[in-house]
Amino acid sequence: MKLKIKTLVIYMCCALLIIASASYAFYLYTSRLFINNTHAGLISTANRIAHQIDYQIIHMDFALRSLMSDRLFVQAVTRMGLGSGSSLDAQNTIINSIYKESFIRTFYRVNYFNRNHDFFTSRIYNRDTVSRGNDAILESMSWLPNINNELPNPLITPSHNDPWLVGREIPVFSVLRALRGYGTSIGYLEVQMTIEQLEEILLIEDSDNIYLIVTTRHNEIIYHNLYDDTYALHYFPFFEEALGGILLAQSSEAVTKIITTYRGTSGVGVMLIQDQDALLAPFANLGRLIFIASIILLLVAFIYGYLYSSRLIRAKNLQMQANFNLLQTQINPHFIYNTLNVISGRGLSLGDESIGDICENIAHMLRYSVSTEEKTALMSDEINHVSQYLHLQKTRYEHRLTYSIQVSEDLLNMQVPKIVLQPFVENSIAHGYKNGTQSMNISITGQKDNDHWCITISDDGGGFTGDSFKKLNESISEVVNSKKPLELSLGKMGIVNTFVRLRLFYKDFRLTFGNNPTGGAFVELHGRS
Repeated sequence: MKLKIKTLVIYMCCALLIIASASYAFYLYTSRLFINNTHAGLISTANRIAHQIDYQIIHMDFALRSLMSDRLFVQAVTRMGLGSGSSLDAQNTIINSIYKESFIRTFYRVNYFNRNHDFFTSRIYNRDTVSRGNDAILESMSWLPNINNELPNPLITPSHNDPWLVGREIPVFSVLRALRGYGTSIGYLEVQMTIEQLEEILLIEDSDNIYLIVTTRHNEIIYHNLYDDTYALHYFPFFEEALGGILLAQSSEAVTKIITTYRGTSGVGVMLIQDQDALLAPFANLGRLIFIASIILLLVAFIYGYLYSSRLIRAKNLQMQANFNLLQTQINPHFIYNTLNVISGRGLSLGDESIGDICENIAHMLRYSVSTEEKTALMSDEINHVSQYLHLQKTRYEHRLTYSIQVSEDLLNMQVPKIVLQPFVENSIAHGYKNGTQSMNISITGQKDNDHWCITISDDGGGFTGDSFKKLNESISEVVNSKKPLELSLGKMGIVNTFVRLRLFYKDFRLTFGNNPTGGAFVELHGRS
């Protein structure tokens, strides 16, 4: 009996040692895996936030540049800025240019002001807005003397209370450009966005236990969700060292923080800070739970014996799976946004190359469409872009969609505005499958004769209905016959907007469209290079 007890005790001690070692090893492995995923997710989140801010700044700057390209507006502000008289016509022109539905709906405020104290704003009908500028307001804008140092980029300001507001304080940040005429300053254009709007765009949640600092190119604070500016300034020396990677640093309370930074193309810097101890705290409890659960399973196994061994093994597996599921649910919800980055690699590892092709096409299309370095592109780039779009649609419609692209080599090196073919192809797919059409072929052909070129997009789908043909024809005729300067609709990439862009780019451009005799629709683009 003593030998059996002794053997049982030795066996239990060995089993306990094995269980303790396995539990600790599992704890180390899972915690390290979680930390690595956290680091990668933190870096991706910083990149995502920087890209979101870049996009917003590009959108704000586009509003400024659209006003600067408005000839009538520039003439009016030149008269105001040079002090040559504030005629009613000039004031009305400025007000009509700034007070647009697209500006009011998109931005908190769009302003024009100068050092003569003239002030015009898209919030002109809000009673909380000043009617004219003054020296105190201009002096509060400490960044104005540096505005030309940022050229060709716009000036991005730190967070500040809206100086044009009366009776209350609203934190905002601004994107500004200076206007010059006849070699002298004629004023400033400003687009403001509230910090509250910025928070909504960035999807910042206090429950994430992630602190965010957003700075200008010169490390001036645009936004942070720390306790106050002093805490934010403590982390500034770590910015360059943590750029694009992970840095462990001590906070002012001697707490270990995980820091990553990223600087966007606009110059805006993003810093994410996470408490490492708080991040790993659940794993300490998880390790103890795993160990205790293992001991309990061991005791139960010895009590019930071999008759219940299979059932106990099954229970242990279920317990381990439950613990793993608990671990999975603790992963930061923001990491869901990062899964798209690994879809391609995952597809390849599973032997599905089509997933990789789809992800690659999407990546190329996004990179091409959001790039703002060049406003124009080669026709070969446009053909490649629309080919990738058609390839993606082919993946969706399979045998129901076929397409062909035959464009003369003489056209491939021609400069065109970016994304002028996709809207027409997209329109074919959107409307071509109506009226019972089961399958469709889309063809893109192009040829050049001396300086005249023509590109035809044709399909054999449902074609234009009488009502859609009439509306499109009326819209095109209105653009052609309008005596006003051509104007783009912000945020739209339809046929009419594409026609306007091509008319602005080419002096002699025509668009013809209709239904094919054998069925389907066609669109022809004619121009002279």
